[in-house]
Amino acid sequence: MKNQSFTSLFLFLFFAQTLFAQDCPPPGFPEPGNTCPLAPILCPDLDGYCSTINNNNQEMPFPCCSGGWTLNNDEWFGFFAGTTTITIQITPQNCSSSGISLGLQGAIYDACPFGNNPPNSAWCAANLMDIQCNCTQSPFILTANDFVVGEVYWIVLDGCNGSVCDYTVDVLEGSTVGFAPPNPSEIMGQNVVCQGISADYTVEVASAATIYDWTLDPASAGTLNNQGETLTINWSPNFSGTAELCVSTANLCYTSSSASCLTIQVVPDATRSEDITFCPGDSIVLDGQVYNQSTTVMDTIVDANGCDTIITYNLILLANPTRLESISLCPGASVTIGGQVYSQSGTVLDTLSSLSGGCDTIVTYTLTQVPTPTITSTIGFCPGETIPLGGVNYTQPDTVTLTLPATNNGCDTLATYILQYLTPAPSSVSIACPNSITVNQASGGSAVVNYNAPTANSDCPCPGIELALTSGLASGSSFPQGQTSICYAAQDSCGQSASCCFTVSVLEEGDPCDTKINGCIKYELLTITEDVEENRTYRIRVTNNCPNKLLYTAIQVPDGMVAIEPATFSIYTAPSGNTYRVRNPNFSPMYSVRFSSIADSINLGESDIFRYTLPAQAEVTFINIVSRLVNYVYLEAHLNTFYCPIGITPVDDRPGGDRTVEPAFVGRMDAALQVFPNPANQQVYVETLGQAGELSLHDATGRVVLRQQVAGPETVFSVEGLPLGIYQVVFVGEKAIQHCSLVVQH
Repeated sequence: MKNQSFTSLFLFLFFAQTLFAQDCPPPGFPEPGNTCPLAPILCPDLDGYCSTINNNNQEMPFPCCSGGWTLNNDEWFGFFAGTTTITIQITPQNCSSSGISLGLQGAIYDACPFGNNPPNSAWCAANLMDIQCNCTQSPFILTANDFVVGEVYWIVLDGCNGSVCDYTVDVLEGSTVGFAPPNPSEIMGQNVVCQGISADYTVEVASAATIYDWTLDPASAGTLNNQGETLTINWSPNFSGTAELCVSTANLCYTSSSASCLTIQVVPDATRSEDITFCPGDSIVLDGQVYNQSTTVMDTIVDANGCDTIITYNLILLANPTRLESISLCPGASVTIGGQVYSQSGTVLDTLSSLSGGCDTIVTYTLTQVPTPTITSTIGFCPGETIPLGGVNYTQPDTVTLTLPATNNGCDTLATYILQYLTPAPSSVSIACPNSITVNQASGGSAVVNYNAPTANSDCPCPGIELALTSGLASGSSFPQGQTSICYAAQDSCGQSASCCFTVSVLEEGDPCDTKINGCIKYELLTITEDVEENRTYRIRVTNNCPNKLLYTAIQVPDGMVAIEPATFSIYTAPSGNTYRVRNPNFSPMYSVRFSSIADSINLGESDIFRYTLPAQAEVTFINIVSRLVNYVYLEAHLNTFYCPIGITPVDDRPGGDRTVEPAFVGRMDAALQVFPNPANQQVYVETLGQAGELSLHDATGRVVLRQQVAGPETVFSVEGLPLGIYQVVFVGEKAIQHCSLVVQH
């Protein structure tokens, strides 16, 4: 049998080893990056961060670490400097390596060291904050007092010689909690400029701000240069008018809550051209001169800055716009155009004054008188239904004429509705009965059986299907022993019908050899039988009193042994008619034969019997059985085989060998084991009828608490350290399996 205690120890060790990985990195934090440019920035806080060096990088020199040190299992992440002095402790844990060196190295940089070649000493002097070159499994410190508040710095941690280590990060001094810089101050600089010049704009230096994000709207107004707290704008020679300059402060983690903006007026060039359009009948006055035709006029003006500007006015006389409109007139309707009423087809001209400062529009209206639209519709309905039309309810076939009000400025519609029955009409009826049901009664006699009603469908256009029991007993009735045929008939509203039948079988079942109940699941070992080749067939009944459906039941078999029947991936049909897909052997949650429900399964007191056959060499004393229900409910128990007489497997159920020859043995029960004293509190003596074998002691849950080899006719063991209770003593000998109950008292 499979050693349950060994399995529990293995699971405990497995979960203990994976506990660190489940909590690291902390929830909401990213995994480290494989290179510095890909490193995440831990903006909320670096303190308490943890992860695992995962051996996934290419080898490269350790930047700024003299002596030929190499990064060959490195990971990177960034952090926010909240103070000028920061002390960080790195704590390695659970390090493993196939090489000589073991542990971690680490460093902090002000910038990412790019490339596969080590940076030069000038770069290291400018960017290295602190470094730990030597490999160590002990906590080590990385610290500096010249951090710039608001900047982001980069940490590299490397597993020496490919070491794989867990690690945690603790901030011992200073702060790594990111925060947004203050909103920028008022922008200082010219708010009136000329086209084509350059002008500087500046804001006060903001603490923790490493980014000053300047924007100009519109962007075509000028070019932004030297962005920082001071900005230079090269104003475009082709832009004039109003522009808005804005700046917001930020760092690599956060942005200020609002921006500071300045409105700037860009004065145009000293010469410009303007187009002036006017409508027929209008005139333009320039320098006292009246113009009513298209022409070009030159003029000189002094702008608000005191500069003379030469303007070229292009005077453009526009034509009156025109448009065509079509108007449909319903019978009896009219339309008013220019104060005149029209009710017939024709063409009308009208002048519409402009409401938006443009020219008057000449409109040509084409009037068309249209006939009354009509529709005819057939409405099918079922007898007994009501059709409402025009405020009147109709229940019989009829022809109804209504005038429907116009929608979307259309004309009223004359509608004719033809009402007619949908039936009688051809239809097809289908009915499906539940699977046949088999109920096992321990004491024989009748049994109350519940079954699902048949399902019926029809393509009849009218709803309604009448379902009637035509023979047999209704669900919930007391069914007699034997077979009862149940038949149902279904008839649709079109008059078509169909029928189906199934069988309820009530069978007498003897008392089980052993019964175990765990929660709402009951397990019963019904029979153990042998065929002529001594292959043993086991029948186990599972009763599910839970509301959750049974997903599968797995029955333990000896490790490494494959059941003779049922075959793996075959379909096992239980006596109830329920079908299960078989996996033989199955490896989880134990070495077993697993029966998985295919279409439907048992619940609410329903039972199924599972049958399997083991080879003759199998010696099974206890059977571990596990069931999984819907919604991840697992229940299990241990069944004892030593109370079960060994019967004869029926010829039709034998998995192999000559099925025409009956075996020469009859049903037997192995002899009881002799133990004394009983009850016992110290030494217990056992007589084994001269056989050698193995002795084991099992507690009330089936767990083995003692196991020892027996070489002679008598052996002894101690129960002095065992808790009070009832135990099973099992001896597996050369010729028989013997057992008995033992009471331990102190």
